[in-house]
Amino acid sequence: MKRRFFLKYSLAGMISTWAGSASTASISLGQPINHNPQQNTLRAFIDVLLPEDETPSASQLGIDEEILTRVANHPNYTRLLHGGLAWLDKMAYAQYNRRGFTLLTQAQREAIVRMAEATKMPSAQRLFFEQIRKDSFLFYYSHPQSWSNLGFNGPPQPAGFIDYTQAPDSNTL
Repeated sequence: MKRRFFLKYSLAGMISTWAGSASTASISLGQPINHNPQQNTLRAFIDVLLPEDETPSASQLGIDEEILTRVANHPNYTRLLHGGLAWLDKMAYAQYNRRGFTLLTQAQREAIVRMAEATKMPSAQRLFFEQIRKDSFLFYYSHPQSWSNLGFNGPPQPAGFIDYTQAPDSNTL
């Protein structure tokens, strides 16, 4: 248990310190992020992680709304999200002629996301990247619309394995 408390409080301190410095990008950490420019940044970020192909993109499935719902009751997660989104915009300004993250091309967005991924743990940027990626994938693959290119037709229940009496197909082994 001691390790959990140590990690919890050191992470909270680090995030609050980092989030305070990220607020220089004129983002207020105390305001809700629903329906404002930060939500657009979140949509653009998760679409870099899970872009549209044969299946819908993450934002098309409403993953940003699911993340925002999850964040609502977790102040540390809220600070992490605010700080990470502010960092994305700050890096877009610094790297690409003072343009916001949502206005960048897909390749430019990917370059900034790779920067967040490449930072060493436990940097706030990397924690932001890992947490949002984990939640995005969790929420995304819980939607049946994302299953088509996986060859997964859905869970076996309630129908069960109706072909249980037949020998397995040689392609499935």
